Amino acid sequence: MSFGFTGRHPANARRPRRAFTLVELLVVIAIIGILIALLLPAVQAAREAARRSQCTNNLKQLALALHNYHDTHRTFMPAAIWTLPASVDNSSFRFPGWGATWVTLALPFFEQQALYDKYNFNLPSDDPVNQPVTSTDIATYRYPSAKLLATVGPTTATDQLNGRYSKGNYAARAGGLYTNENTSTTNEAGFDSRRTRGLFTFRPWVSQGLNDIKDGTANTVMLSEILGQEGAADCRGAWGRVACNTFSPHTRTVLATYNPADPYGIVTPNLYTNGQTNYYDCPPYCGSSTSGDQTSCYDCGGDGTGGVAPRSMHPGGVNVSMADGSTRFVSSTLNAITWRALLTTQGGETLGEF
Repeated sequence: MSFGFTGRHPANARRPRRAFTLVELLVVIAIIGILIALLLPAVQAAREAARRSQCTNNLKQLALALHNYHDTHRTFMPAAIWTLPASVDNSSFRFPGWGATWVTLALPFFEQQALYDKYNFNLPSDDPVNQPVTSTDIATYRYPSAKLLATVGPTTATDQLNGRYSKGNYAARAGGLYTNENTSTTNEAGFDSRRTRGLFTFRPWVSQGLNDIKDGTANTVMLSEILGQEGAADCRGAWGRVACNTFSPHTRTVLATYNPADPYGIVTPNLYTNGQTNYYDCPPYCGSSTSGDQTSCYDCGGDGTGGVAPRSMHPGGVNVSMADGSTRFVSSTLNAITWRALLTTQGGETLGEF
Protein backbone atom coordinates (compact mmCIF):
# COMPACT_ATOMS: atom_id res chain seq x y z
CA MET A 1 0.00 0.00 0.00
CA SER A 2 1.33 3.31 -0.93
CA PHE A 3 0.35 6.59 0.45
CA GLY A 4 0.32 9.46 -2.04
CA PHE A 5 0.27 13.10 -1.24
CA THR A 6 -3.22 14.35 -2.13
CA GLY A 7 -2.85 18.02 -1.39
CA ARG A 8 -2.01 20.59 -4.06
CA HIS A 9 1.54 21.57 -4.44
CA PRO A 10 2.02 25.23 -3.58
CA ALA A 11 3.46 25.81 -7.04
CA ASN A 12 0.15 24.78 -8.59
CA ALA A 13 -1.99 27.05 -6.48
CA ARG A 14 -3.89 29.85 -8.30
CA ARG A 15 -2.01 33.04 -8.21
CA PRO A 16 -3.93 36.11 -7.03
CA ARG A 17 -5.08 38.54 -9.77
CA ARG A 18 -3.01 41.62 -10.30
CA ALA A 19 -5.11 44.83 -10.21
CA PHE A 20 -5.00 47.53 -12.90
CA THR A 21 -2.46 50.16 -12.31
CA LEU A 22 -3.50 53.79 -12.48
CA VAL A 23 -1.62 54.23 -15.76
CA GLU A 24 -3.42 51.27 -17.35
CA LEU A 25 -6.78 52.60 -16.18
CA LEU A 26 -6.06 56.01 -17.67
CA VAL A 27 -5.03 54.40 -20.96
CA VAL A 28 -8.31 52.43 -21.12
CA ILE A 29 -10.33 55.58 -20.37
CA ALA A 30 -8.44 57.48 -23.06
CA ILE A 31 -9.10 54.72 -25.62
CA ILE A 32 -12.81 54.71 -24.77
CA GLY A 33 -12.88 58.50 -25.11
CA ILE A 34 -11.23 58.32 -28.53
CA LEU A 35 -13.70 55.67 -29.70
CA ILE A 36 -16.64 57.79 -28.54
CA ALA A 37 -15.19 60.83 -30.28
CA LEU A 38 -14.84 58.82 -33.48
CA LEU A 39 -18.30 57.31 -33.29
CA LEU A 40 -20.26 60.40 -32.20
CA PRO A 41 -20.12 62.20 -35.58
CA ALA A 42 -21.25 59.00 -37.29
CA VAL A 43 -24.18 58.67 -34.87
CA GLN A 44 -25.13 62.31 -35.37
CA ALA A 45 -24.86 61.93 -39.14
CA ALA A 46 -27.10 58.85 -39.00
CA ARG A 47 -29.68 60.73 -36.94
CA GLU A 48 -29.59 63.68 -39.32
CA ALA A 49 -29.97 61.33 -42.28
CA ALA A 50 -33.02 59.79 -40.60
CA ARG A 51 -34.51 63.23 -39.92
CA ARG A 52 -33.94 64.32 -43.51
CA SER A 53 -35.47 61.10 -44.78
CA GLN A 54 -38.59 61.59 -42.66
CA CYS A 55 -38.78 65.23 -43.65
CA THR A 56 -38.50 64.27 -47.32
CA ASN A 57 -41.27 61.75 -46.85
CA ASN A 58 -43.52 64.42 -45.30
CA LEU A 59 -42.90 66.71 -48.26
CA LYS A 60 -43.67 63.87 -50.66
CA GLN A 61 -46.95 63.21 -48.87
CA LEU A 62 -47.94 66.88 -49.04
CA ALA A 63 -46.90 67.17 -52.69
CA LEU A 64 -48.90 64.03 -53.52
CA ALA A 65 -51.90 65.55 -51.74
CA LEU A 66 -51.63 68.71 -53.84
CA HIS A 67 -51.40 66.66 -57.03
CA ASN A 68 -54.41 64.58 -56.02
CA TYR A 69 -56.29 67.82 -55.39
CA HIS A 70 -55.22 68.96 -58.86
CA ASP A 71 -56.44 65.69 -60.40
CA THR A 72 -59.82 66.22 -58.75
CA HIS A 73 -60.29 69.94 -59.41
CA ARG A 74 -58.10 70.32 -62.52
CA THR A 75 -56.13 73.06 -60.76
CA PHE A 76 -54.20 73.76 -57.58
CA MET A 77 -55.91 75.67 -54.79
CA PRO A 78 -55.16 79.31 -53.92
CA ALA A 79 -52.92 79.93 -50.92
CA ALA A 80 -56.01 80.97 -48.93
CA ILE A 81 -59.61 81.89 -49.66
CA TRP A 82 -61.68 84.94 -48.79
CA THR A 83 -64.96 84.29 -46.95
CA LEU A 84 -66.72 87.65 -46.79
CA PRO A 85 -69.05 88.85 -49.57
CA ALA A 86 -66.76 91.39 -51.18
CA SER A 87 -65.66 91.83 -54.77
CA VAL A 88 -62.05 92.45 -53.71
CA ASP A 89 -60.36 90.76 -50.79
CA ASN A 90 -58.70 92.81 -48.08
CA SER A 91 -54.96 93.41 -48.38
CA SER A 92 -54.40 92.95 -44.65
CA PHE A 93 -53.75 89.40 -43.47
CA ARG A 94 -55.04 90.41 -40.05
CA PHE A 95 -58.47 91.19 -41.43
CA PRO A 96 -60.99 88.60 -40.16
CA GLY A 97 -62.29 87.71 -43.61
CA TRP A 98 -59.61 85.20 -44.53
CA GLY A 99 -60.68 81.58 -44.43
CA ALA A 100 -59.30 78.17 -45.34
CA THR A 101 -55.68 77.84 -46.42
CA TRP A 102 -54.04 75.51 -48.91
CA VAL A 103 -53.40 73.02 -46.09
CA THR A 104 -57.04 73.06 -45.00
CA LEU A 105 -58.18 72.44 -48.57
CA ALA A 106 -55.71 69.57 -48.97
CA LEU A 107 -56.73 67.76 -45.75
CA PRO A 108 -58.77 64.99 -47.42
CA PHE A 109 -55.87 64.16 -49.68
CA PHE A 110 -53.44 63.24 -46.89
CA GLU A 111 -55.76 61.14 -44.74
CA GLN A 112 -57.39 63.97 -42.76
CA GLN A 113 -60.94 63.72 -44.09
CA ALA A 114 -62.41 63.82 -40.57
CA LEU A 115 -60.80 67.21 -39.88
CA TYR A 116 -61.92 68.52 -43.25
CA ASP A 117 -65.52 67.51 -42.56
CA LYS A 118 -65.53 69.43 -39.27
CA TYR A 119 -64.29 72.67 -40.84
CA ASN A 120 -66.87 75.35 -41.70
CA PHE A 121 -65.69 76.89 -44.97
CA ASN A 122 -68.25 79.69 -44.73
CA LEU A 123 -66.54 81.10 -41.66
CA PRO A 124 -63.11 82.73 -41.22
CA SER A 125 -60.33 80.47 -40.03
CA ASP A 126 -60.06 82.33 -36.71
CA ASP A 127 -63.74 81.79 -35.87
CA PRO A 128 -64.07 79.76 -32.62
CA VAL A 129 -66.19 77.23 -34.52
CA ASN A 130 -63.12 76.23 -36.52
CA GLN A 131 -60.71 76.13 -33.58
CA PRO A 132 -61.11 72.37 -32.92
CA VAL A 133 -59.81 71.82 -36.45
CA THR A 134 -57.10 74.48 -36.76
CA SER A 135 -55.63 73.66 -33.33
CA THR A 136 -55.12 69.98 -34.22
CA ASP A 137 -51.54 68.80 -34.57
CA ILE A 138 -50.85 67.12 -37.92
CA ALA A 139 -47.74 64.93 -37.84
CA THR A 140 -47.30 65.06 -41.62
CA TYR A 141 -47.07 68.84 -41.44
CA ARG A 142 -44.50 68.89 -38.65
CA TYR A 143 -40.72 68.46 -38.77
CA PRO A 144 -39.92 64.98 -37.35
CA SER A 145 -38.05 66.11 -34.22
CA ALA A 146 -39.84 69.45 -33.75
CA LYS A 147 -41.81 70.19 -30.62
CA LEU A 148 -45.57 70.43 -30.71
CA LEU A 149 -46.02 74.09 -31.59
CA ALA A 150 -49.70 74.45 -30.80
CA THR A 151 -50.13 77.23 -28.27
CA VAL A 152 -53.00 78.81 -26.40
CA GLY A 153 -52.32 82.41 -25.44
CA PRO A 154 -53.51 83.25 -21.93
CA THR A 155 -52.88 86.99 -22.01
CA THR A 156 -53.53 89.41 -24.87
CA ALA A 157 -56.26 89.25 -27.47
CA THR A 158 -53.61 88.68 -30.15
CA ASP A 159 -52.21 85.71 -28.23
CA GLN A 160 -55.65 84.23 -27.79
CA LEU A 161 -56.31 84.64 -31.51
CA ASN A 162 -53.07 83.01 -32.67
CA GLY A 163 -53.41 80.39 -29.96
CA ARG A 164 -56.20 78.79 -31.97
CA TYR A 165 -53.70 77.37 -34.45
CA SER A 166 -51.43 74.36 -34.45
CA LYS A 167 -48.10 74.91 -36.17
CA GLY A 168 -45.71 73.01 -38.38
CA ASN A 169 -42.70 73.36 -40.63
CA TYR A 170 -43.76 73.25 -44.27
CA ALA A 171 -44.90 76.05 -46.54
CA ALA A 172 -46.18 76.60 -50.06
CA ARG A 173 -44.53 79.06 -52.44
CA ALA A 174 -46.83 82.07 -52.59
CA GLY A 175 -46.39 85.56 -53.85
CA GLY A 176 -44.81 87.63 -56.54
CA LEU A 177 -41.72 89.02 -54.93
CA TYR A 178 -43.49 89.05 -51.58
CA THR A 179 -46.21 87.13 -49.83
CA ASN A 180 -49.01 89.57 -50.58
CA GLU A 181 -48.90 89.63 -54.35
CA ASN A 182 -51.35 91.84 -56.20
CA THR A 183 -52.21 92.77 -59.75
CA SER A 184 -49.85 95.74 -59.88
CA THR A 185 -47.00 95.42 -62.38
CA THR A 186 -45.51 98.87 -61.74
CA ASN A 187 -42.25 97.34 -60.56
CA GLU A 188 -42.86 93.94 -62.15
CA ALA A 189 -43.26 92.60 -58.66
CA GLY A 190 -46.90 91.55 -58.59
CA PHE A 191 -48.49 88.19 -59.23
CA ASP A 192 -49.39 89.21 -62.77
CA SER A 193 -45.72 89.60 -63.62
CA ARG A 194 -44.42 86.48 -65.28
CA ARG A 195 -40.95 87.21 -63.96
CA THR A 196 -42.00 86.91 -60.31
CA ARG A 197 -45.20 84.85 -60.26
CA GLY A 198 -45.24 81.94 -57.81
CA LEU A 199 -47.43 78.85 -57.95
CA PHE A 200 -49.91 79.91 -55.25
CA THR A 201 -51.60 83.23 -54.67
CA PHE A 202 -53.63 85.26 -52.15
CA ARG A 203 -54.44 88.37 -54.14
CA PRO A 204 -56.04 87.74 -56.50
CA TRP A 205 -57.11 84.40 -55.05
CA VAL A 206 -57.10 82.64 -58.35
CA SER A 207 -55.83 79.16 -59.06
CA GLN A 208 -53.10 77.85 -61.30
CA GLY A 209 -52.72 74.45 -62.85
CA LEU A 210 -49.86 72.41 -64.20
CA ASN A 211 -50.39 73.94 -67.65
CA ASP A 212 -49.60 77.37 -66.18
CA ILE A 213 -46.09 76.30 -65.16
CA LYS A 214 -44.27 77.38 -68.31
CA ASP A 215 -40.83 76.97 -66.74
CA GLY A 216 -41.43 73.24 -66.31
CA THR A 217 -42.63 71.42 -63.21
CA ALA A 218 -39.16 69.99 -62.51
CA ASN A 219 -37.75 73.54 -62.40
CA THR A 220 -40.39 75.08 -60.13
CA VAL A 221 -40.38 74.84 -56.33
CA MET A 222 -43.82 74.14 -54.84
CA LEU A 223 -43.13 73.47 -51.13
CA SER A 224 -40.29 74.19 -48.73
CA GLU A 225 -39.40 73.84 -45.10
CA ILE A 226 -39.78 76.80 -42.76
CA LEU A 227 -39.09 77.19 -39.06
CA GLY A 228 -42.38 77.24 -37.19
CA GLN A 229 -42.13 79.17 -33.95
CA GLU A 230 -43.39 78.61 -30.45
CA GLY A 231 -45.36 81.34 -28.72
CA ALA A 232 -48.88 82.57 -29.36
CA ALA A 233 -47.68 86.00 -30.48
CA ASP A 234 -45.90 84.44 -33.48
CA CYS A 235 -47.93 82.85 -36.28
CA ARG A 236 -45.12 81.29 -38.33
CA GLY A 237 -46.01 77.71 -39.18
CA ALA A 238 -49.73 77.97 -38.34
CA TRP A 239 -51.18 75.66 -40.98
CA GLY A 240 -54.70 77.04 -40.81
CA ARG A 241 -53.90 80.76 -40.77
CA VAL A 242 -53.48 82.96 -43.82
CA ALA A 243 -49.86 83.79 -44.85
CA CYS A 244 -48.35 81.87 -41.93
CA ASN A 245 -47.80 78.69 -43.95
CA THR A 246 -46.28 80.17 -47.11
CA PHE A 247 -42.81 81.37 -48.10
CA SER A 248 -41.41 83.86 -50.60
CA PRO A 249 -38.01 84.85 -52.04
CA HIS A 250 -38.12 88.18 -50.21
CA THR A 251 -38.99 88.82 -46.60
CA ARG A 252 -38.92 92.47 -45.57
CA THR A 253 -37.04 94.27 -48.33
CA VAL A 254 -39.08 96.59 -50.52
CA LEU A 255 -37.27 97.32 -53.76
CA ALA A 256 -37.79 100.73 -55.34
CA THR A 257 -37.38 99.22 -58.80
CA TYR A 258 -37.41 95.54 -59.58
CA ASN A 259 -34.30 94.43 -61.40
CA PRO A 260 -34.17 90.71 -62.37
CA ALA A 261 -30.36 90.78 -62.29
CA ASP A 262 -30.17 92.30 -58.80
CA PRO A 263 -29.93 89.67 -56.03
CA TYR A 264 -30.40 92.22 -53.25
CA GLY A 265 -32.86 91.04 -50.66
CA ILE A 266 -33.30 87.47 -51.89
CA VAL A 267 -33.37 85.05 -48.98
CA THR A 268 -31.69 81.84 -50.08
CA PRO A 269 -32.25 78.63 -48.07
CA ASN A 270 -31.10 78.88 -44.44
CA LEU A 271 -29.67 82.36 -44.94
CA TYR A 272 -28.72 83.81 -41.58
CA THR A 273 -29.93 87.31 -40.88
CA ASN A 274 -26.65 88.49 -39.30
CA GLY A 275 -28.51 91.44 -37.89
CA GLN A 276 -29.76 92.64 -41.29
CA THR A 277 -33.46 93.31 -40.90
CA ASN A 278 -34.04 92.98 -44.64
CA TYR A 279 -33.57 89.23 -44.25
CA TYR A 280 -35.74 88.79 -41.16
CA ASP A 281 -38.91 86.78 -41.52
CA CYS A 282 -41.81 89.22 -41.79
CA PRO A 283 -45.04 87.35 -40.97
CA PRO A 284 -48.44 88.90 -40.16
CA TYR A 285 -47.77 88.26 -36.47
CA CYS A 286 -44.22 88.24 -35.11
CA GLY A 287 -43.45 87.28 -31.55
CA SER A 288 -39.98 88.74 -31.14
CA SER A 289 -36.92 89.79 -33.07
CA THR A 290 -33.45 88.72 -32.03
CA SER A 291 -30.58 90.21 -33.97
CA GLY A 292 -28.28 87.79 -35.73
CA ASP A 293 -30.49 84.72 -35.45
CA GLN A 294 -32.02 82.57 -38.19
CA THR A 295 -35.43 82.80 -36.61
CA SER A 296 -35.45 86.58 -36.21
CA CYS A 297 -38.57 88.31 -37.44
CA TYR A 298 -39.93 91.76 -38.07
CA ASP A 299 -43.64 92.33 -37.61
CA CYS A 300 -45.21 93.19 -40.97
CA GLY A 301 -48.46 94.12 -39.28
CA GLY A 302 -50.49 92.01 -41.66
CA ASP A 303 -49.82 94.14 -44.74
CA GLY A 304 -48.15 91.23 -46.50
CA THR A 305 -45.27 93.16 -48.04
CA GLY A 306 -42.90 90.74 -46.37
CA GLY A 307 -42.82 86.99 -46.08
CA VAL A 308 -41.36 83.94 -44.37
CA ALA A 309 -38.06 82.58 -45.62
CA PRO A 310 -37.11 78.98 -46.47
CA ARG A 311 -35.29 77.71 -43.39
CA SER A 312 -34.74 74.34 -41.75
CA MET A 313 -33.04 72.50 -38.91
CA HIS A 314 -30.83 70.69 -41.41
CA PRO A 315 -27.26 71.92 -41.73
CA GLY A 316 -26.47 73.29 -45.16
CA GLY A 317 -29.86 73.85 -46.74
CA VAL A 318 -33.53 72.91 -46.94
CA ASN A 319 -35.66 70.16 -48.40
CA VAL A 320 -38.08 71.29 -51.09
CA SER A 321 -40.75 69.67 -53.21
CA MET A 322 -40.84 70.52 -56.89
CA ALA A 323 -44.06 70.98 -58.84
CA ASP A 324 -43.58 67.56 -60.47
CA GLY A 325 -43.81 65.97 -57.01
CA SER A 326 -40.11 65.16 -56.64
CA THR A 327 -38.09 66.29 -53.62
CA ARG A 328 -34.69 67.95 -53.61
CA PHE A 329 -32.23 69.20 -51.02
CA VAL A 330 -31.27 72.75 -51.94
CA SER A 331 -27.93 73.98 -50.62
CA SER A 332 -27.68 77.28 -48.77
CA THR A 333 -24.82 78.16 -51.12
CA LEU A 334 -27.14 78.22 -54.14
CA ASN A 335 -26.86 81.39 -56.19
CA ALA A 336 -29.57 83.90 -55.23
CA ILE A 337 -30.69 84.52 -58.80
CA THR A 338 -30.98 80.79 -59.46
CA TRP A 339 -33.02 80.35 -56.28
CA ARG A 340 -35.44 83.10 -57.25
CA ALA A 341 -35.75 81.57 -60.72
CA LEU A 342 -36.74 78.25 -59.17
CA LEU A 343 -39.59 79.98 -57.37
CA THR A 344 -41.28 81.34 -60.49
CA THR A 345 -43.68 79.53 -62.77
CA GLN A 346 -43.33 81.64 -65.92
CA GLY A 347 -40.02 83.47 -65.62
CA GLY A 348 -38.58 81.83 -68.71
CA GLU A 349 -35.20 81.21 -67.07
CA THR A 350 -32.85 78.52 -68.31
CA LEU A 351 -31.68 76.37 -65.42
CA GLY A 352 -28.92 73.80 -65.30
CA GLU A 353 -28.12 71.53 -62.38
CA PHE A 354 -28.63 73.04 -58.95
